[in-house]
Amino acid sequence: MNGSETKKKGIGALDVLILILLAVVIGSVGLRYVRSRGSGASETAVTDQYVVSFQVKNIRNTSKERYMNKGDLFYLDENNQFFGTFRDVVSSVDAQKYYEMPDGSIASVASRFSGEQYRVDVEASVTASGIMSPDGCFLLNGSRYIVLNDELKIHSKYVAFTVVITEIAKAQ
Repeated sequence: MNGSETKKKGIGALDVLILILLAVVIGSVGLRYVRSRGSGASETAVTDQYVVSFQVKNIRNTSKERYMNKGDLFYLDENNQFFGTFRDVVSSVDAQKYYEMPDGSIASVASRFSGEQYRVDVEASVTASGIMSPDGCFLLNGSRYIVLNDELKIHSKYVAFTVVITEIAKAQ
């Protein structure tokens, strides 16, 4: 014990910090790899053509006549992703105005004004590309889930609408 003593070092705080950082880096690289494999599967999945029906409430009748034409391309507002190619207007009914009566009841009146004031509720459809999951969710273009009663903001080159999804069916 005379000068040839060796001190044993323990693991220091800096060593522990380096080991933790190394584990975090390895874990994040592994997570990124797993996620990239999962997204690659949806990109290579075969999409089919579907008819996505929707409802647009309280729009000008002139908007329906001018801006809802067969072949128009519609996109989602949230990320400018392609939504679908316009097929046709299925139905158009007078929009309803609701008024509260003095007794507390609600009365509805059809909005039958002339010209630009004439408002309608429209049911229409687009042809969209996607994948239908077994649980009834539709994966639009393989990347965005859409289900019945979803409220989406869509736009074409000339007009923007808020729509409610009413039906998704395989195109024939």
